[in-house]
Amino acid sequence: MKFVAAKCPSCQGELQVPDDKDFVKCMYCGVEVKIREAIKITLDGNIPNLMKLANDSLKSGNNEEAYNYYNKILEYDINNYEAWFGKAISASMVSTLANPRNQEMLNYFDNAIKHYDKNDVDNYKILISQKVLDFCASYFEVAKDHLNNFITVNNSWPEYLAQCLDLISVLEYASTNYNSKDTNIIKWIISICKDNLSVKIYHDDVLVGNSYRRVQMTKKVSEKHKVELQKKNKNAKDKWKKIIQDDLDKIKKNDLKNWENYDNWVKETSIIKSKN
Repeated sequence: MKFVAAKCPSCQGELQVPDDKDFVKCMYCGVEVKIREAIKITLDGNIPNLMKLANDSLKSGNNEEAYNYYNKILEYDINNYEAWFGKAISASMVSTLANPRNQEMLNYFDNAIKHYDKNDVDNYKILISQKVLDFCASYFEVAKDHLNNFITVNNSWPEYLAQCLDLISVLEYASTNYNSKDTNIIKWIISICKDNLSVKIYHDDVLVGNSYRRVQMTKKVSEKHKVELQKKNKNAKDKWKKIIQDDLDKIKKNDLKNWENYDNWVKETSIIKSKN
């Protein structure tokens, strides 16, 4: 049992209360105090300080420390969207190939959106979609580097494909729930699919007779993964085509006066055609 600082909601007296009890009597006014409420009164005054400590830790790269500070805030203010947002970012920063925290990150972002100002939530979702994209781009490069370094190790290739499919699922979720018009997210899905559907070429030392020779080797995607990647690739392309078609329809309504948007549409269309 330990004692924590609290404040009586009746007389505002400063208390030290046991953390393993539900109620305690105030030593000043004798009122029965609900411990959790008494602690919250004290904590409310400290939340700005805790938030500053959390944000400073995140900026300094002390991600676990930041995560713990955001957790502390949420213990007593579950509706604090800033803490949910920061917790999502810090969770993404401590995510590793061995311990990915992709779903955890998305859950925290969802809670941040849930408690955000409804009048401006669409812009907030756009911000979050960019954070998800930044995370996925960074994670993909780490996974790719790891594969290149350990491609000769058993299971490195299927593990890498599984990591990529998980990333695609995260990007699909962001596209569906945060920013359905962001073609950059869709382009990343297509790029990851295309990269993994192609044959991986690498070199390895192979024993030939009494000596080792450097030979060219290849890795191919399994039929199961191939079908899944092709399906995700097609879905992403179809969504991209719909977005730019919707943009073209808007341009047509303006009698093609907006030539900058029209040029963008032509460029996007040509990119899609070249990827087919």
